[in-house]
Amino acid sequence: MEISVISDFLQENYQVLVQDSVDDGYSFLQRLLDEYSNGKNRFDQKDEILLGMKDGEQLVGIGGLNQDPYNEGVIRLRHLYVMRQYRKKGRGKRLVEELLERTAAPILTLRVADQAGASFYERLGFKRNQTFLQTSHVFYKN
Repeated sequence: MEISVISDFLQENYQVLVQDSVDDGYSFLQRLLDEYSNGKNRFDQKDEILLGMKDGEQLVGIGGLNQDPYNEGVIRLRHLYVMRQYRKKGRGKRLVEELLERTAAPILTLRVADQAGASFYERLGFKRNQTFLQTSHVFYKN
């Protein structure tokens, strides 16, 4: 599995990934597609990045870092998703680790959709949040 920077999401083979997320009950990749298409969020601001994981030409995982719209000067981890058939093999962990490596930000925030997501991020060192707005978890880089 190759992880690389996505410079133009609309040029990627994203349709199967987005449909898998919708079928899995998550709308955030459809929102990513909509916001990318209309220019609202292109992961092109300071310290932002969008990474994709591919199996051949098929995009099977994705995750990005954005400026946190609720907490000034903080980076937010967003839109992390791995297709169901590719899970439980450490691929989501690899995506998060790659995102963490590629940022100099000392603090990262995120908001999870469910308890499974909370458990996943807590295993990776994220802590439940008591400080930041619209945030379920926070990660402090050393």
